[in-house]
Amino acid sequence: MSVRGTAPTILVVDDEHALADMLAIILSRSGYSSSAAYSATEALTALQTHTDLIISDVMMPDIDGVEFAMRACKLQPGIKILLISGHAGTQDIVEASGLPLDLLAKPFTPEELLARVAVALAGS
Repeated sequence: MSVRGTAPTILVVDDEHALADMLAIILSRSGYSSSAAYSATEALTALQTHTDLIISDVMMPDIDGVEFAMRACKLQPGIKILLISGHAGTQDIVEASGLPLDLLAKPFTPEELLARVAVALAGS
C-alpha cells in the first residue's frame, strides 16, 4: 500500500500512446491507481503529486528514460522506478546510471509486468 493508505499510485510513461494506455488499464484492473503520460516532460509535471512507482520506457524522443528517472528521483526521493525497453544494450545504460533502477525487457506479458510491479512495491 502507498503511504496514504490507498492503492499504490503508478505512473506509466511511454511515447507510444497505445502501450502506455494499455499498461495503465492492466494496472488499474489489478487494483492499482494508475495513469499514463506520453512523454517524460508530461510525466515530470504529473510527479507534482505523490507517486509510488514509475514504469517508463527507456527510448523516448524528448528525454530518455534514464535521464527522466534521475529527474524523478530528485522530485520524489525514494520513488520506485521500473524501466521497460525492447533495445539490446539497455541494461548497460541502466547500470551506468548508478541509480537503483529495475529493467523489464519488451515484449513482456501482463503477468510478468504485475509480478515485477509487486516486487518493486514490496521494497517500499
